[in-house]
Amino acid sequence: MDSKFTHVKNGDPNQCTFSDHNGQCMYARVDNTDRCPRHGANKIAEAGEKIRIKQYMLAKYLYRAKDLSSEDVKSLAGEIGVLRLLLENKLNMCGDAASLAISAPAVSDLIMKISKLVTTSHKLEESLNKLLDEGQIMQLADAVTDVINKHVEDPKVRDLIATEIGMKLAQVATGVPKADA
Repeated sequence: MDSKFTHVKNGDPNQCTFSDHNGQCMYARVDNTDRCPRHGANKIAEAGEKIRIKQYMLAKYLYRAKDLSSEDVKSLAGEIGVLRLLLENKLNMCGDAASLAISAPAVSDLIMKISKLVTTSHKLEESLNKLLDEGQIMQLADAVTDVINKHVEDPKVRDLIATEIGMKLAQVATGVPKADA
């Protein structure tokens, strides 16, 4: 069915459900509604379409926020993604130079907020990566080796354990990913 005024017989499954003191409406309903155009089907369809568009946009925004977030800094990733999404949406709404000029203060504000958050994120990331430097890792390796030497009597087993721990700590210190076993 489309939105034209089409007469139907009483009891037709496509009959408009509106009724008043004159009886039930004799026009065909519009697809995905229970009413004909005369009794608000177009408004019902428009409202349904608006809801579907809002749901689509929400899903799109959630996907884009995840896509725009940085995986390196988990605690700030969502905030960075949301701000980038807001900036992208604001810029997409600007159809010409005039609308961009009108939106310039809001765009500038979003850019400054993103910049501050990204700078904070990088500082946090740097501080987290520098919790242990090479000297501290070597001290940790020596301490672990001392514990192993104290509790493991077999020298071959001690050497194997110490060698493997040393390799793992070196991988951590240099940032080299561990090889698959």
